[in-house]
This record gives sequence, C-alpha cells and structure tokens, in this order.
Amino acid sequence: MARFFAADTPDDVRRAMLREWQVAWLFHGPGERTLGDFDPTAAPWLVPVFRTGGVAVYRVALEGGR
Repeated sequence: MARFFAADTPDDVRRAMLREWQVAWLFHGPGERTLGDFDPTAAPWLVPVFRTGGVAVYRVALEGGR
C-alpha cells in the first residue's frame, strides 16, 4: 500500500494496482496519508463521492467499466 500512496509512484502503476486488486472504491484518510503524499484529488480516475473531516471516499473510474 505504501507504494500506491507514494508521491513518486506513476499513475499508470497506481491504475495497474487498482485493476489487479479489482478495487472499486478508495478510502483516503489519516492512515493513508501516513503512507505517502499521493493526492487523490489530482487523479481524474478517482471520483469523489463522500468527504467529511479528514477522510474521503472515491469511486475508481478506470477505462473498461472499472
């Protein structure tokens, strides 16, 4: 998980991880921020669906319906 959230991980690698793990939703909160500086708001393939306080939930919107 640390590799996914690391700021220097390329987006194509992140998307490949999400496909491989068949992830449909991404939770981003304080624990995830300790793993790295990835900014999910900058990823067009993550659609924000819920936000409160310091946590957010994103729907993973990769091509091919995932």
